[in-house]
Amino acid sequence: MSTTTAVPDAGVRRCAVDLSGTATGEVVLRVTGGVPYPMVGELLEGFFRVLDTDAPAVVVDLTGVGLLCSEAAYALSALARWCDRSGRALRLVPSPVVRRKVAVLGLLDAVPLTPS
Repeated sequence: MSTTTAVPDAGVRRCAVDLSGTATGEVVLRVTGGVPYPMVGELLEGFFRVLDTDAPAVVVDLTGVGLLCSEAAYALSALARWCDRSGRALRLVPSPVVRRKVAVLGLLDAVPLTPS
């Protein structure tokens, strides 16, 4: 169930999205690298792959993200709404960069980040 997509951003940063399952039935979406505006589509594609599963719980591991554009932060809030509407538990594990971006945009109530 694991797939990886890596896309170059002007030859400098790479965004990788990896989807895998766990023995407990949750699905893990691991995002690493930078997620600038041109990579938001890759992030959304990963979200759609998660939502296509029957997993009752979703973990988005963002600990390896060193750059997150505003659009990607808003996409995290959309994922939170989609999971809530479908009755799935969602756990977002942020890097310091992700936590700062979500806070600066005022999305802390909309994006359920795990405590540091």
